[in-house]
Amino acid sequence: MWSTPARATRPPLPGVRRTALVATLAALAGVAGLAGCEREPEAPRPRARSEGIGWLGNGYRTKSLAVSRDLRRFAWTDQRKDHCRVVVDRRRGTRHARCGNPLFSPDGSTVAYFASDAMEEFPRVHLTVNGETSPVEVGNEGVVAFARSGGAWAAVAPARPASPSEADTGDAPRRRMVVFGPGGLLGEHHDTTTPSLAPDGAHVAYVATTAEGRQSLIVDGKVAREFPPPSIEYMPALKEARHGPNLEPEATARYLADGSLVVVALADGGWTVFHDDEVWSAYPGLRLPPESGFQVSSSPLLARPALLSGSLVTAEQAPVACWWERLEGDAERWRVVCNGQPVDQQVCDAPAQSIPIALTPDGRSTMYACQLVGPLGPDGQVDPKNLWVIRGGEKHGPHRFLWGLTLTPDARHHAFAAADAVEDTWYYVVDGKRYDGPWQHAFPAAFSPDGSSVAWAASPDRDGRRVDLVRDGDLVARGDVVMAPPLFRDGRFEWALKRGRSVRRVIVD
Repeated sequence: MWSTPARATRPPLPGVRRTALVATLAALAGVAGLAGCEREPEAPRPRARSEGIGWLGNGYRTKSLAVSRDLRRFAWTDQRKDHCRVVVDRRRGTRHARCGNPLFSPDGSTVAYFASDAMEEFPRVHLTVNGETSPVEVGNEGVVAFARSGGAWAAVAPARPASPSEADTGDAPRRRMVVFGPGGLLGEHHDTTTPSLAPDGAHVAYVATTAEGRQSLIVDGKVAREFPPPSIEYMPALKEARHGPNLEPEATARYLADGSLVVVALADGGWTVFHDDEVWSAYPGLRLPPESGFQVSSSPLLARPALLSGSLVTAEQAPVACWWERLEGDAERWRVVCNGQPVDQQVCDAPAQSIPIALTPDGRSTMYACQLVGPLGPDGQVDPKNLWVIRGGEKHGPHRFLWGLTLTPDARHHAFAAADAVEDTWYYVVDGKRYDGPWQHAFPAAFSPDGSSVAWAASPDRDGRRVDLVRDGDLVARGDVVMAPPLFRDGRFEWALKRGRSVRRVIVD
């Protein structure tokens, strides 16, 4: 699955929405330098051209288009009045009464979607993977997870009510979430996290809970570890009930690059970060992002060490996991830790909750946004420009808004988007150099593997209908909205766009 780029807007910052990003190529613009970009007169300027990937039919359902990571394959939902089909590479699938949107695996070999064959009050929903329908029956669309390589998959979805009376309760005790894979059912639980697959796809792990709140680690459908209830006073996770899976972000299970597991679960010491059988850290406190839950206002617990749920990130090529933790004391003091150890000496007044920690593939370098609140100004207000970028222990800033922290694999180059007032447009900072533009929405930048070239997409319109495609500070093409982050291949950046019914690939040399 190609993770789509979140875009930042103001206010509030950032407007993070994991939506499918549909794009249209409006025009290939003449190369125009952006303010703040100094280039040598003889420097070659990038050129843009487009190639066709495929075509969409008359029944194309808005926002259903998916493009594989290599930008070679595409799939979409053909929605008609009385039926629907999922079309993959111009091949129409089976008719259904209801169809979900298709999703590709990272390597593009596998495409999956949920569908039901009858318009029922309690529909019988099945997952179709590469044209084969899973026999496991669920009650609604769920989440599909893939391995980092290959087409291995696992899915979790709400259980179908066994009877109307069970549905009326608003919950199905002990049978709320169904987890399954190619081999069939892996488990039925009150609630779960999203499954995680080992790098080679050989194993599936997730955290599950009973109706009484007891959590356990499930690996390949069997209980690998039961977590005892906390023996200390701890902060519970209070969240609005959704159709699920609903255990995240406070709990999670993720495979690391070496096949080991990092697990966050409620255990004896509170909210605990495990690495296989080792405890990296444990916290009585828990801070939920504003969009995912309700914060308990117990003052004794608020002064205790805490985990910022949802902040966990993992390295692509090393057994390293990093997250935000709160230090003991009445004053708010936060820091970033990796494998339970602080990454530097920096302590922040608050974490930038919506801005993910950037981590190099080898796990040796980080970049993160840190809020440092200064003294009150003459007007009695705190200076709103209090966000700093911390890279290798060094501070860059301050800014009022930040988004899209990006590091090259060797950590020698970095980029981010920033804005210094609500009424200001976004600009990009690349290795300390500023690139201004008329951008109302900002998407994360992407570097070439050696860091010598950088590209990004940013929208000059408040409604996001147009997007500028930029390479090394030059505006090279313009579209409506971009499907996914730029792909660097054979010395070129490539984007996937949609123009009318044409799905196209924009190539920037």
